[in-house]
Amino acid sequence: MAFDIYVGGFARFFAREWENVVQKWARENGTHYQMIGPDGPPQAANWDEVAEAVTHWRAAMNQGLGEHLPQAMDWDESRNAPYFTARPGYEAYGALLVWAAHAERGTEPPEAYDGEWFSDEAFLECSEPKKGQKYRPITCGSLWLPGEFEFSFDFQDLTGEKVHICANASLQRSLRELNESTFGMSADDLAAALQTDFGENPNLQSLARFGLALFQSLTDESVRRHLPIILST
Repeated sequence: MAFDIYVGGFARFFAREWENVVQKWARENGTHYQMIGPDGPPQAANWDEVAEAVTHWRAAMNQGLGEHLPQAMDWDESRNAPYFTARPGYEAYGALLVWAAHAERGTEPPEAYDGEWFSDEAFLECSEPKKGQKYRPITCGSLWLPGEFEFSFDFQDLTGEKVHICANASLQRSLRELNESTFGMSADDLAAALQTDFGENPNLQSLARFGLALFQSLTDESVRRHLPIILST
């Protein structure tokens, strides 16, 4: 299955008024593309209905968090708001999670990677939020909202699913610190990592480098534009 990272408003996301990278390539090259999910093609929601739901959902979070927030969470849900997206795939995203988890524990990450990040011992230990975690926004987060708050919290998303919410600014800091402490990639190195040809059997490090470079690029746009980050599966 495809795995995309999307930066933008929820109304655009659920109304399906955005293109993933393969859709964009197909349109530009005159090729037919059809999305198929577990239950068939995804159904587009009504933009205005989603925007109204977001208003109530966001208000509930702001009210519940109250004085713990330096300022109320807000972002642009209008049709004028931009969006950004990229496709790390489960392999690269999972490799980044494993890499961050081993950095959190101070253990040596494996060289080989079989794609099963969800069974890695370090990831299993670090995927539950704990006090003092440096890379919690990476290993525990599943939705990132615009803001400067340092804490993270569980909440239901707009579909009723439980998510662990972190601030996009915290994610940005965590990704930058992970890069500095492990890879040491410069801006040019980050750009080059996005062009990596993995071959048939990429190792954990090369996949994690690509995953970090891609995620950091999108997170920088999220912070710059003050927009949420959503995982699209």
